[in-house]
Amino acid sequence: MDCHALPCDKARNDSLDSTQLLESTFAYKAPDDYKFHCFGGQIFIQVDTERFTSHTRTMFDTEWNALEVVYYYPLPRTTPTKPKNLPTMLDIARLLSKSCRFVRVDLYSICGAIIVGELTMTPEGGTGHFTPNEWDKKLGDLWH
Repeated sequence: MDCHALPCDKARNDSLDSTQLLESTFAYKAPDDYKFHCFGGQIFIQVDTERFTSHTRTMFDTEWNALEVVYYYPLPRTTPTKPKNLPTMLDIARLLSKSCRFVRVDLYSICGAIIVGELTMTPEGGTGHFTPNEWDKKLGDLWH
């Protein structure tokens, strides 16, 4: 059972096979995970690093300015490097989210190629919280 997600039985699509073996590319280390929080055209970027060891998380605006907010996991010691293909990743996130009031589009940048991880309407199962708390309201206002 996945304790980090709300049940979404009606949103399943078992006809998609999204499995790819990428472990050897990263020496068995999880790649950086780029998560685009899309609110009707406005995007905030979440970058998760060292996901299965010393998980850290940084939030950015679309110009790659780090935001002074903590979202569930601590900030890393150094700011993650901006991916060279960020403009294309933003275009993909905009395209995939254009019919949604809110969706998080997860992407990976693997050796210059962009891979879609998932799209979710319930990040952190709807239980994640921001520090400072004002960010909950700021992002919630974009959703409504």
